[in-house]
Amino acid sequence: MRGTPSRSRLAQAGLSIVEILIAMALGLLILGGVLYTFINSRPVFNANDAVARIQEDGRIAMERLAREIRQAGYTGCANSLDIEPHSIVDLNKDDVVDVAVPIDSIRVFDNGTGWINPTAITRVAGTDVIQVQGIGSCQKNLTEKMTANADAIKVGTNPCGWQANQVLVIADCSNVDIFAATNVGTTAPVTIEHASSKNKEASFSKIYGTEAVVFGFGEKQFFVGIHPDLNQPMLYEITHNGATTVVSDIAGNVYDMQVLSVKTDTDANGTPDSEITTTGSTLGAVADWNQVMGIRVRFSVRSEADNSGAENKTYTYNGVSVTDRRLKRDFVTNIGIRNRLP
Repeated sequence: MRGTPSRSRLAQAGLSIVEILIAMALGLLILGGVLYTFINSRPVFNANDAVARIQEDGRIAMERLAREIRQAGYTGCANSLDIEPHSIVDLNKDDVVDVAVPIDSIRVFDNGTGWINPTAITRVAGTDVIQVQGIGSCQKNLTEKMTANADAIKVGTNPCGWQANQVLVIADCSNVDIFAATNVGTTAPVTIEHASSKNKEASFSKIYGTEAVVFGFGEKQFFVGIHPDLNQPMLYEITHNGATTVVSDIAGNVYDMQVLSVKTDTDANGTPDSEITTTGSTLGAVADWNQVMGIRVRFSVRSEADNSGAENKTYTYNGVSVTDRRLKRDFVTNIGIRNRLP
C-alpha cells in the first residue's frame, strides 16, 4: 500500500500544464496592454514634439526679424526723420558691394518682385523679401577733431574690425554722413580715409569733432529659401556691409513669409495716416518707403516630419499644392520702426 506524499515532496512539485498556460496567457495580456499603450502614445508624443519645435522656430523668426526692423534706418540719432543722411558712396566704383544708399531703411519686395538673389539658395516661390538698413552696434568716437571736410578721421583703435571698402557712418546728431572707407589703418591711432577713389567726393557735409561717432553701416535681407542639403524651407538672412556678404540660416521649417500691410506717415507729422495691405492692392503701391513707420508680418511654420499630424491636409508650398500630415501654424506680429515713432 502506497503512503501519503510528505509535505516536502509536495513543495518540490512542478507547475502543471494548465498553470503554465494560464501564466502565459496573463503575460501576453499584460504585454499586449503595454504595446497598445506605447503604440497609441507614440503619435501623441510625435505631435507634441512637432508643436514644440514649430513654436520655437516661429519664436526665433519673429524675434530676430522684429529686432532688426525696429532698428531700421537708425543712424545714431534719436529719430531718423530729423536728419537727412548725406551719402558720398559711389556704388559704381570697383570693390564696393552694392549697398543701397541713400537708405530706404526698410523695403519689402512683394513676392520677390524686383529682388536680386545674391545667393545660390532658391527662394520659395510666392514668399516676400524684407530688406532693412541701418548701423551696427559697434561704435567708436573720434579721438581728434578733423581740420577739413576731406581729412581722414581718427578713432584710436578698431575693435569693430572695419576694413577698406566697407560702408561706414559718421554722425553727431546734427549731421550724418555715409561713406565708403578707402583705407583703414592697422596701428593706433587708427585712421579711416574716405577718398574719392571709392566715393563720389572725399568731403563730408561738415568738419566733425570728438563728439562724433563712427558706426558700421549695413544692409540685411530676409527671405525664405530651400536648404540645398536638407531640402527643407528655412528663413535666411543676408548681411552686406559694403565689403563682405554673409548668408546664414535663422530658423528652420519656415515655409512662407508675407508682409500683410505697411503703415505710412504721408504728411510727416510723426503719426501713421495710411495703411496699405495686400488685400485689394500690392505693396508696390508704397510710393516712398522712407514714410513707412511699421509693418504687419505673417510667418508660416510647418513640422519637419511629414507624418506629425493625425490626418492629411492640403496647403500651398513653393507655388504648388502639397498634401501631407505636417502640422502647421501661422505667426502674425506688428513691428514698429522705433526711430520713426514719436
